[in-house]
Amino acid sequence: MGEEPAVAIGNVNEQLCEGNDAGMFVTVWTAVIDILTGDGVEVNAGHEYPTIRRKNGEYEIFKDKHRLPLGAMKDMTYESYMMHLDPGDCLYVYTDGIPDAMDVNEEEYGLERALKALNMYKDASMEGLLQGVKADQDDFVGEANQFDDITMIGFRYIGPQDE
Repeated sequence: MGEEPAVAIGNVNEQLCEGNDAGMFVTVWTAVIDILTGDGVEVNAGHEYPTIRRKNGEYEIFKDKHRLPLGAMKDMTYESYMMHLDPGDCLYVYTDGIPDAMDVNEEEYGLERALKALNMYKDASMEGLLQGVKADQDDFVGEANQFDDITMIGFRYIGPQDE
């Protein structure tokens, strides 16, 4: 509807708070990235920190501005922040089902293991990176049942292309 991301997230929060007697909430990380410039506007509503890999670097946690998850409290104001990507930079965003996954001994997979897996597959295609992280997590958890969703997305900014 043409709203700034922070305004749109605030409006969704208000809708989710209406009649939410069960106290349900949802975390959201959203971004609008200009594919010509690499400039982006992001909003984080209680979601895990995204990771970023600068061209030819390692994946690192990007400590962004957090607000409460959507549906947690009415009249929340959400703030956006700016991020710039240069050609070759990558983003990886994931749900808490990635670091919170547990093995049969109830040990968490954890963010450090996830970062290690990301960097092990950093030169793979985005599909290969995501499959590699999931395979590493699957190897870790073994036969343990999982209680949370496991969702991840990867994005490599390639910059403007010649026509």
